[in-house]
Amino acid sequence: MTTATETNQSSRSTSGDEPPVFPGIAFMPTVEFTLPVTLTTEMFRFAGQRLQADADHIAALYECRSIESYAEAQSKFVAQALSDYQNEAQTLLLDIQNTVSRKQG
Repeated sequence: MTTATETNQSSRSTSGDEPPVFPGIAFMPTVEFTLPVTLTTEMFRFAGQRLQADADHIAALYECRSIESYAEAQSKFVAQALSDYQNEAQTLLLDIQNTVSRKQG
């Protein structure tokens, strides 16, 4: 039976000119790998934030006792959602720029 240490050592080449036994390992640090992982991580973080905001909004609507307070809560929620989505678009663009510039640098 092969141990994890033996497997890890076998993936390294014995000289600097030979490709690794597991070519996928050499691929991992490239922009093709890191960019999708970075963007997916950020999108999941944002989705969680928005789901929490949606739940908080529903709870706030439940507390409304008049049409005016309901309309105000809706208005605040929509304004905040638009702001959050605009900020998220900027965050994703910065993540793309930072990931690509690290690859080029």
